[in-house]
Amino acid sequence: MGTSSGTFQLKAERPNRKHLMQNLLPRHVMTEESRRLGVESGWYSTKVSGTFVSGPHPSEADCLRRIAEISPPAAKKKT
Repeated sequence: MGTSSGTFQLKAERPNRKHLMQNLLPRHVMTEESRRLGVESGWYSTKVSGTFVSGPHPSEADCLRRIAEISPPAAKKKT
């Protein structure tokens, strides 16, 4: 899944309406878990199911910015 640089290049990184409706959460993967999973430690945006969507990000703030890019807040409906 990872590339030679160790970062994820997943389908969700490309604009896709299906992924815009996902509720994404930031998740920190520490060194021990990262070794077990075969990924770099860092912050990842994840689906509620736990599936990684993007990352690793160097900080929670960077992860949250990426989540905002992938899943912008829903537009308010006009009444």
